[in-house]
Amino acid sequence: MTPAPQVDPAPRKGAYANYVEVGFTAFEIVIDFGQRYGMRETPCHTRIVMSPIYAQALLETLRGSLAQYVAAFGPLRDPGPAAADERGSPVPDSGYGDAPPGSDEE
Repeated sequence: MTPAPQVDPAPRKGAYANYVEVGFTAFEIVIDFGQRYGMRETPCHTRIVMSPIYAQALLETLRGSLAQYVAAFGPLRDPGPAAADERGSPVPDSGYGDAPPGSDEE
């Protein structure tokens, strides 16, 4: 009998990413996450390497999650290049404490 895998109870560390690069070989998919503002080159802060079959499972999971998001909050809209701020970020940085657009707290 195979023992159950051990689960680390420590909280996971999160990192914000607004920039993603994807590459592949015949055997793996490589996804680099980072933060980019303007045209300045910035290194990735997280690299995920997985087999193509797990990448396909990730894609299906993301599709399902985005469908649930759209059902809860409405369709996504692309702000387009005209909405980019001076740093090149496609969405203005409103900070964590600000009320979301359309809320009564604006």
